[in-house]
Amino acid sequence: MAETFLSSCQRWVAIVHKTTFRERCSNLQVHGSRDFLLLLLAMGMITRPLMSGNEPDSLRESMYEALKRLFWDKDSVARPSVALIQAGLLLSVYEYGHGLLNASYVTISVCSSMAQVSGLCNVSQAPPLPRLGTLASQDEMLHTWWGIIIHERLVFSLVHDL
Repeated sequence: MAETFLSSCQRWVAIVHKTTFRERCSNLQVHGSRDFLLLLLAMGMITRPLMSGNEPDSLRESMYEALKRLFWDKDSVARPSVALIQAGLLLSVYEYGHGLLNASYVTISVCSSMAQVSGLCNVSQAPPLPRLGTLASQDEMLHTWWGIIIHERLVFSLVHDL
C-alpha cells in the first residue's frame, strides 16, 4: 500500500521523502507513532482501488471515518507532528476529491494552523521554493508546507464560489 502511494500519488502530492519513509516503515514495530500510523491510514485510503458498480465502498468509508475521528482528536491536534499534518493534507485531498468542499476547507485550514504552530513554516517571511529535482529529506517539511498552500488556495477558491 505504501509503495503504491509512493509510485502514484507521490507524483502529484510530493510530501513524503521516500527513503526516510521506508526507514520509518522498517522500524514501525519499534518506533511506530500514532501520527505515522495515521499517515499510513491516509495513504491506504487514498490509494484504495475503486470498486466496480454503484455500491459504496464500505472499507474506504470506514477508513475515512476512522482517519477523520483520529485526526480531529484533541490529543492529535494539540501536538501536531509532520506526519499528522501530512495525514491531514491527504485527508483534505480525499474530501476534495469526494466533493466534500467545506470539510476539505476546514481540514486544510487546520493543517495550515498546525504547520504554523509546529514551526513547519516561517510565517514572518515567504517560504522558499523547494529545490528542483528529487525530494531531499530536509525539504520534506517545505514540500508539505507548499502542498498545504496550494491545496488550500484551490479549495478556498471553490468554496467561496459556491
